Amino acid sequence: MTPSIGAVVPEDYEAPRSGVLVVDALTAYTLYSSGLADLLSHLSSEGYVFEAPSAIESQLHLLDAWRIRRGFRPVDGLALADIRVPEEEPRDMLATPLEAAVLSYSAREGAVLLSDDYRLRQKAREMGVEARSSLSLVTMYIRSVGEPPASLPEIVMSARAIPLLIPRSALEAWGVD
Repeated sequence: MTPSIGAVVPEDYEAPRSGVLVVDALTAYTLYSSGLADLLSHLSSEGYVFEAPSAIESQLHLLDAWRIRRGFRPVDGLALADIRVPEEEPRDMLATPLEAAVLSYSAREGAVLLSDDYRLRQKAREMGVEARSSLSLVTMYIRSVGEPPASLPEIVMSARAIPLLIPRSALEAWGVD
């Protein structure tokens, strides 16, 4: 089954209510690949905390190397968290052990799940965990600065190439034609 990634409903791209956001592995990839990761440094300076499981540290290094080879800076503002990955597959939901660990960590710590996988966000919301797509970073940035990032057209183009779903309502909210 192919996951539906990106934003689907308006809540997916709204700014979160909490300041700690936990990123799953798929979302780390979309952040780095779309240019959304460039917003992390500014948002971190505004008090947001972004965490990723230490289990994906080597993948993050590879993604940074990929960015450097293309002339971009390494990502600043994504901290590693000691998120314990269960050794066995979760039985009660269609999720990988790492996804289940990130979801459990978000619930336990009262953090926002930042995931581009719609089914994981839906499961989080059923558990009472606030969940957003990585596209919410654009809304957070606009709220902070008062205007969209200059790189928004490139972010949208790169996100669509992944392919991340971006609703027309999100583009309109960000002032993109």
